[in-house]
Amino acid sequence: MPTISTHNVSTLNNMSCKICKRSSCTESFHSLEAQEEWDRLYGDLQGMDESQLQEIVVELRYELEEARKDMEELESEIEGLHEDAAGEDI
Repeated sequence: MPTISTHNVSTLNNMSCKICKRSSCTESFHSLEAQEEWDRLYGDLQGMDESQLQEIVVELRYELEEARKDMEELESEIEGLHEDAAGEDI
């Protein structure tokens, strides 16, 4: 079975569309809105090295964990309000 060198894989990746990753596509096939949305979401990540990207991942994981804790607190608070409301005479 033939092998593909890293260089060839890199070349293939560079030739594919950055928006949908299809090799038979190019960014210009997408609407201007789709191109602008991709640039808005991912443009800043282009050119970053692995350590910079890893730093972002660590920050996002921390933010996600904090958001989960906040959500659990809110769910508990809502549950308490429901229990209080159920215990009151109407």
